[in-house]
Amino acid sequence: MNSFLIKADPAYRKKVILLLVVLTLLGAGVAIYFQNLMNALLASAETDPRGSIEETIRIFRILMAALGISLFVMGAYFMWVSIRILRSSQFPPPQTKVIRDIRAVMGRPAMIRGVFGLFLSLLIMGAGVAAPYIAFTRFEAAMAEMAADLDQSTLPERSFPENRPPVQEK
Repeated sequence: MNSFLIKADPAYRKKVILLLVVLTLLGAGVAIYFQNLMNALLASAETDPRGSIEETIRIFRILMAALGISLFVMGAYFMWVSIRILRSSQFPPPQTKVIRDIRAVMGRPAMIRGVFGLFLSLLIMGAGVAAPYIAFTRFEAAMAEMAADLDQSTLPERSFPENRPPVQEK
């Protein structure tokens, strides 16, 4: 097996670490924002349940679209890297910057990694298309059922279980 050492690029390492810190902070900010948004929706559900359902559906659509796009783009990138591995029979592919010293793998072991990467990239891209669609259709059906059951005249004053009217057995 032919192999050689690929030296780390310190400037690239700093960029990657900075990117990870920024993405972590961005993710934490988005999580806090959506937590506050959900709390506001829960509070408004007491006075306007139908509006809360519609707003929840809108938010869910945005989240599922973002998930689908993110997965699809990530899968496409992995596919591009896998194709480069298969064309060069080298892992990591030529001219790839690395953040730590790594031994390049050549020949059959690299080709196996390339094929495996290609397979995984197709799975990720498929999940990017299928998962949001499946989650959205199931969520949409559940929300439509809730909206159909919603009757303003029979709503209890509060949504807490202890304030709901007792369920009558048939």
